[in-house]
Amino acid sequence: MKQINSLNTIIPGAIRYFVLLFLALMPLNGRAQSKIIAQSDINKPEWVDTAGPAHLSAVTAASTVERAEERACRQIREQLIRAMATQLLAEGVLHTSDSLAQQRVLQFLSAKGASAYMRLGSTAYLSDAAILRTGAVYWEKYQDDNSQVQTIHYHLRYPFPEKERQRLAHEYRLEDQRQEKRLSAICNAIHQISTVENISERSDSLLLLFHYFDDERKEQTRQCLDNYRKLYSRLKLEITGSPDNRLSFRLTFDGQPIATGKKAQVRSNCATYISVTDARQGTGATVAYTTGECAATPDDEPENYIEISYNFSGKIISTRSIIPQQNL
Repeated sequence: MKQINSLNTIIPGAIRYFVLLFLALMPLNGRAQSKIIAQSDINKPEWVDTAGPAHLSAVTAASTVERAEERACRQIREQLIRAMATQLLAEGVLHTSDSLAQQRVLQFLSAKGASAYMRLGSTAYLSDAAILRTGAVYWEKYQDDNSQVQTIHYHLRYPFPEKERQRLAHEYRLEDQRQEKRLSAICNAIHQISTVENISERSDSLLLLFHYFDDERKEQTRQCLDNYRKLYSRLKLEITGSPDNRLSFRLTFDGQPIATGKKAQVRSNCATYISVTDARQGTGATVAYTTGECAATPDDEPENYIEISYNFSGKIISTRSIIPQQNL
């Protein structure tokens, strides 16, 4: 036990794993031995059991090659993401916790997939297939002399030189700058509203940026998003005409007609066969209805009405028109 503890003190990371793996395979008194019964290559490659700054290495064990391969690819992905996150945190590009930084890097790499290094053919970057195509593989199949249990010891080396690491970090910084410019453009366009969808689409984009930023830009994004959401309060519904059994209306923003691709919701406490015809360019609509089930109401009872409403991101814009008694 003292010998193992001393190894933990003086042997770092990956090297310690190889040493412990070697010790685990050493024959001990009273302990069953294992032997190699198959291997991926006739000769063990020189890179096995070695470490270098230009590569990422994974060593796994499983009952089948497929399971060991899957675990090794997962280790490579985790190492690459952790290496990039550590670098970006050290450079001050990211300002969050290590775990959140790794999530950010994973999102960036998953969305990118554009460079020749990161894509091979049509295989997405960091998929098992892409890692295996780029990396070097060697495995050995061991069989326990007593139990006859077979175990695959799988070695995977993946090239990740400093030059490539710096290039990816640079591209991450460029992407970060693009997101900042996107934020600025959306906030500056708040006075340029031509459709209601301008508000909702830009709000959705700001919500994504809010989750993207992890520094003072997060608060700037929140304030900009709040300002966009306040624009819904400047929407109004106006009745523009009410001939017999018809009702025309339009949606306005600061008193000016504004278009929307949404359909208005129409209901009534008595009218039936309601249909809605949109006006050209989506700036209004006409409601047609019948009043066969409507009856004249005494002064102390609710009047017959048609109610029109829109729901924009939870903000209800509505108006109600009383059906004239002479139309009944």
